[in-house]
Amino acid sequence: MTRDEILAVLLRWNLWGNARKTKIVSRECIQKVRSFKDYHGVIVIKGPRRAGKSTNM
Repeated sequence: MTRDEILAVLLRWNLWGNARKTKIVSRECIQKVRSFKDYHGVIVIKGPRRAGKSTNM
């Protein structure tokens, strides 16, 4: 691949440089997290990378 071909591929996959609109999927776990909004302790949300953990916050 040439340098220009590589850059073209990278630009397509660059989520920070492209303003792609993503569909937010409603999940059951969001309601569970919201039920803890007045809780003053530590809440741990764990899961795979890029699964929307920060989006829910």
